Amino acid sequence: MRNPLMFQLSQPQMILGLAAILAVGAPSLRAQDHLWDTEPSLWKVAQAYQLTRPLPVQFGVEGPTVGGANLNKAKVTAANPQGEPGINLSNGKIKASLWGPCDRLTLSISKTDVYDRTSPKPGTDWKWEEGHSPRPVGQLLLLARDFADATQPQVSTALHNGVNSFTMTSGKKTGHLTYLASRSQTNVLVIKGDYAGLTEPVFVRVFSFHHQGAERPQAGNDGAFFWIRQSLPAERTFPKGFDYYLVAKVVGADFALKNVDGQTGLGSPTFGQDAGSAASARIPSGAATSFLVYATVVTRAETADPLAEAKSRIEAAERSGLTRIVADNQQWYQCLYARRERGRIFTGDLSNSLKDILLPFFYQGSWQNRHTYMSCPDPTKYEGDACYAGLELDAAPWYGLPCFNEEMYTGDFVAGRNESISPYYVNLVNFWRGAWEKHAAAAGKAGMYYLRGYVPPVTNDTYFSYDSAAMSGNDWCTMAWSYKNVWDEFDYGGRDDAFLRDSVYPGLRDLADFFGSLVVMGSDGFYHIEDSQLRENVVGRDAQDCVAAAKWFWKTAIQASVLLHSDPSKRVAWQKFLDRMKPYYLMPDGTFGGIVEKGTVKQYKGMQHYIVNVTDEYNLESSPEDRDRAYNSCEHDFLGANVAHLLGKNPDSFTGGATYWFWMFSRHPWLMYYSIKVLGVGINGTTTLEKPVEKAIACWFEPERLCNSRSGTIFFFPCVPSNFDVAFKDFQARGGFLVTGELRKGVVTYAQLKARRSTQCAVMNPWPAKMLSITQQPENTPVATAHAGEKYTFAAQAGRSYLLHYSR
Repeated sequence: MRNPLMFQLSQPQMILGLAAILAVGAPSLRAQDHLWDTEPSLWKVAQAYQLTRPLPVQFGVEGPTVGGANLNKAKVTAANPQGEPGINLSNGKIKASLWGPCDRLTLSISKTDVYDRTSPKPGTDWKWEEGHSPRPVGQLLLLARDFADATQPQVSTALHNGVNSFTMTSGKKTGHLTYLASRSQTNVLVIKGDYAGLTEPVFVRVFSFHHQGAERPQAGNDGAFFWIRQSLPAERTFPKGFDYYLVAKVVGADFALKNVDGQTGLGSPTFGQDAGSAASARIPSGAATSFLVYATVVTRAETADPLAEAKSRIEAAERSGLTRIVADNQQWYQCLYARRERGRIFTGDLSNSLKDILLPFFYQGSWQNRHTYMSCPDPTKYEGDACYAGLELDAAPWYGLPCFNEEMYTGDFVAGRNESISPYYVNLVNFWRGAWEKHAAAAGKAGMYYLRGYVPPVTNDTYFSYDSAAMSGNDWCTMAWSYKNVWDEFDYGGRDDAFLRDSVYPGLRDLADFFGSLVVMGSDGFYHIEDSQLRENVVGRDAQDCVAAAKWFWKTAIQASVLLHSDPSKRVAWQKFLDRMKPYYLMPDGTFGGIVEKGTVKQYKGMQHYIVNVTDEYNLESSPEDRDRAYNSCEHDFLGANVAHLLGKNPDSFTGGATYWFWMFSRHPWLMYYSIKVLGVGINGTTTLEKPVEKAIACWFEPERLCNSRSGTIFFFPCVPSNFDVAFKDFQARGGFLVTGELRKGVVTYAQLKARRSTQCAVMNPWPAKMLSITQQPENTPVATAHAGEKYTFAAQAGRSYLLHYSR
């Protein structure tokens, strides 16, 4: 199938590759000499790596902070690289942070489906009010008075299995603790305690504060298991009420159970909270005391009987034992590091400073969605979460849910780090599409629409957003921010036509139709978007990002409909809109104007980058004049830092950003966190790339420096720092290609493409002024190509690999 994404050439331009192949140069080195052969596997390095940091006394969440989201005023800077405290034990569904003094070790816990879904008034539709946000689950505490005067220990985390261990000492008393979060779907937390010389009993406790708007938590036990049950009021999604159980069991030691409800001093106070309920297991003192604790959280969203399911999970974990759980975790992490080999960057030297950034990033950054970088929620299972949802907070900022106006994930797709990004958006859009279609119809518009965010984890029959009640100018552009991730999963991710037909095109068609019903024809003969909105608060005519979003949806819907041989009449209409859409306004200095406000063209920060970084309208194939205009326009934009490398500019510099907030959401927070911690890379301003490790990290942050296909044509090494040898393996490119390349001493020494779909492939010659030749591997069969200038095209077949050469 020919792909309309790719450049098409007329027959007279066709040049058969057979003759050109007769004198082929072999630019690549011998296989054993490639940069990827000089570095150990990530899995091998991870097995020998221990991440060590102090156990904090005070509550906090390990890692990056966003706008005070974790309620800690300390920001991650070069002067304060530690950021917030806490030891991260998250596993995708459960978020947990370990902290506290040695005599009161505390694990603060939340879960992606524990959410306040109640409406302001019984029986009304779900609307946005303060208080609707993820709710804390509770705490799992280990209390040992013998260690009241012990020095806070260093916690070591094994990056190949997630085992966290530390030792406490007080005179001749010792306590060796192991904490582990299972990476399986059973969501089991495990603690292993090995004590010696104790004179006081040890208490294992599950605890929950009395949260606002909820019933008082209830403690319970049956002689073997002990738990906290928390209930939230009945509402539309759970008409019989929503509840969850935090359940634990002690194995290997004698214990006595006790429940206490409605008292203070039971848990570890955070943010002024104190009163609550607890269920405790008292383990008597002895010369030597060893035991295991298994704990889990199960909710009404998962099963009709959460307590029974929690017991079943713990019993299964007990049968497996700690050794098997650690082995299962090790297998999970081995698969994680194997996935990171696809999309890996090689420099020939995995130095300590580079290793100290990348290995913790891979380990902590299992989830690549930047709003939910410590969890992996599934909207179809009534899960929701964001990085600013605090573990111990009743009311999270921004409702503790992702917003849709700063997603810039295409680079993550290029590097193959999209396994948690795309499912979230694909599930979200398809789960809510019916409600969004009704929402548009009720407003007299075609297709569907949704706005800048905070889609709640509730039943999907009616949708309201706090800013969507009025149809006038409410962030139309933000739909492209998020929907591009759905398209990129097909385009970059190599998914098949069935995925395009079933999961991508229905919503894409709806949104293209919506913009078609939104625009109006002006007296100047162009279509306009009246009362459009620039990001969040500036309303006027033809907001640049709204116009760009409309064009992107029409263009992309046309491409998809051609591939699927569907909706020819809609294609005609969409093309008409594209052809007659009002061009972007220009300022006197030649840069783009953002919006017409009260009859005057204005330029505002926050959207100039959109035409480069979101809709790909200006790219490496744009004319030099257009690329300069787009780049110069982005200097007015606090997200413009992400644009230079996409236009092939400033290869020897790396720009942070004007604000901490958007710097984080434009690049992965865990990578940022460890880069600051190890290198002291600033979040503001521009850094000149001088050291090899700085150049390497710039490429990890911006993989499209090495491979850029936003125009539909694959470019090898378009923006690489000077004097830098670098290679990459299996980057994803538009059209579903996997791309591998190597650059040494400024010369491309290896270039290979793998096709995952049968389609036209367009590639820019890695060796300008030399005749490019392409051979199909492993047969080494010459491929017929066509070219216009340095741009070559050929028909690629699914499952085939293609090696690029130049003719002497």
